[in-house]
Amino acid sequence: MTIKNRKCEDIANKAENFLSKIEKNPTKLSIEDLHPITKNLLKVLKVFLSNLYQTSKPELIFSSAISSYQLKENNLIDLQVKIENVSEGHAEQVEFVVVEYTNIFELVNKQNIGFGTIRGKAQQIEIVTLRLLQEAIQQKAFTVKSFAKYKTGENDDIISTEEQEISVQLGNPEDFVPAENRYAAYAESAEVKDDDMFFWQRKHYK
Repeated sequence: MTIKNRKCEDIANKAENFLSKIEKNPTKLSIEDLHPITKNLLKVLKVFLSNLYQTSKPELIFSSAISSYQLKENNLIDLQVKIENVSEGHAEQVEFVVVEYTNIFELVNKQNIGFGTIRGKAQQIEIVTLRLLQEAIQQKAFTVKSFAKYKTGENDDIISTEEQEISVQLGNPEDFVPAENRYAAYAESAEVKDDDMFFWQRKHYK
């Protein structure tokens, strides 16, 4: 939700509360002057918000979050899908849908991937696990056709994006160097005895 959306909705909520108080404890001034002014304000806000939603329709762009992938056991890869909302309007209840290629890959999880709400000018990454078939493994590159479904704050209509293609590249095993985790041995609360693993000044703990 953009700053304009939040401010307008905040004003609308306060105006609604103000009207409720007037109707519960009416006075001549409040009924004749304040009540119609507040009602008119709510109408203006409703029109403004409607125009704002129309002019700030979400625009979702898909891509791979990393440049290449390494095959795991059973020819699996964890495709890191990045969805970026390049518009000001926010997209709610975003669902990512993969169009499956039967001769390229199989979806491990057939359900759509939920991204939740992606606000304007924001991005989000989720993992889609694919099982690659021989054609994709041999070519070392393929595309994933996909689209997304979402809602806006204006109504409950479900909007679908146009299909987009995500380029996926397989890297060579030698290109992936495992990163050593020096702290793995202490994951189960073992005592740390190596002085080099302390980064503050030695005088504070000797």
